[in-house]
Amino acid sequence: MDVIQASRYVTEQITRLQIATGRQPQTIAGVALFMVSQLSTDKKNCYEIADAVNITEQTIRHAYKDIYEFRNDIIPPWWKHKEPIESLTKP
Repeated sequence: MDVIQASRYVTEQITRLQIATGRQPQTIAGVALFMVSQLSTDKKNCYEIADAVNITEQTIRHAYKDIYEFRNDIIPPWWKHKEPIESLTKP
């Protein structure tokens, strides 16, 4: 499974669980990409993700703070083996 599929899953879970209500779709996508990439072998920093989804790093960081506590509920079970969820940077 690749980063895009895992990020889609995370985005769907964030939406389904109504974790980031009021956030723009590109913000949710940015946070999902950031979280998944941090658990992969191809890590991308916040700047790279923000640039890719056309938002600011600060927007990702603020949304990440809200979403981080749900990390165990939104990361795909099949993705957790890449890196331990505990390795995600605390906001």
